[in-house]
Amino acid sequence: MLFLSEESVNKIREKFSDYKVMFPMIPLNGEHLEHRLYDAFIDSNYSVEWNPKSHCIGADFVCPDFEDKNWSIKSGRFTNITTNLLVKITSFRTTSHRTIEEKKEFLKQQHEDIILSVTYDDRKKITKPFRELGIERYYVFLFKPPIFGDEEWIETFSHKHHTSTGWKTVLSDGTQATISKQCSDQLSFHIPACLAKECYEIIV
Repeated sequence: MLFLSEESVNKIREKFSDYKVMFPMIPLNGEHLEHRLYDAFIDSNYSVEWNPKSHCIGADFVCPDFEDKNWSIKSGRFTNITTNLLVKITSFRTTSHRTIEEKKEFLKQQHEDIILSVTYDDRKKITKPFRELGIERYYVFLFKPPIFGDEEWIETFSHKHHTSTGWKTVLSDGTQATISKQCSDQLSFHIPACLAKECYEIIV
């Protein structure tokens, strides 16, 4: 079963193109990204609940038309591009959970059903001919959220100051996760692109 119809993908392409015309120098992310996706979904006759002022975990979009209703909308970035292509996604903060054991228990809970990540293709060797023509490439990935269990989280340290910077772990599916103290104990993960349930190239 596809999450996104051909019509909805075409609407996303249309909304991204409109944004590029209006704001050619401003990257498409944050609430601007959510707004374009929301408009595309509504124009595709999907029922979507969106509160741009909400910062609830996993509740950027509530999509009652889908079995997986709670969608998290994220910008992404390609990493490890020479071998196993990964998509870096910055997720929620875990500051309220003080110890790593508390954080682990929190991460075991399911906070979202789907992660929709819009990744701007900034791979220089691949995109240079496109950029010279004023063409931009985005990839819309739909991932199931990483499943955290009892993985060992290894504490990380600054080489310069020898102070703790956070923790890191690797899941069984190859997803690399980190918690950064510098960013209010924010969770980030590098998820293999091949794990995407769906992927769409958007050229504008």
